[in-house]
Amino acid sequence: MKIQIDIFSEKHFINFAPNSVFEEIVQNVRNIFQQIKGTIPYQRDMGSDENIIDLPSENAIMIYQIDTLKQLKKYEPRAKIRSFNWKGSDIVNGNLKLVVTIDVKESYL
Repeated sequence: MKIQIDIFSEKHFINFAPNSVFEEIVQNVRNIFQQIKGTIPYQRDMGSDENIIDLPSENAIMIYQIDTLKQLKKYEPRAKIRSFNWKGSDIVNGNLKLVVTIDVKESYL
C-alpha cells in the first residue's frame, strides 16, 4: 500500500495504542523523520544529525535523505520510501517542506 506523509506540516502526538498495524507503521516513519540523534533514550543513534542545519540546503537535503533511508531500513523495515518531494520549499532561504511517499509491505496489512 502506498501513502504520502507530509512530515513537517503539523504536530503529531504519539498514539501508544494505534488502531492498526498500518497506523503504527506510519507513526513510526514520521517519528524517525522528526527526531534528532541523541534525544531518544536507549536509541541514541536514531534520528537526524543536527549538524546538517548549518549546511547549504542542497547538501543538507542529500545528507538527510541518505540518513533517513538508512534509519528507516534499520528501525522500520516494514516500510520503504518511494520518493522524497521537496516541492513548496524555499531552498534559497532554507525553508524546507517535505512530503514522503512510502510503501508498506502488504504482508503487514
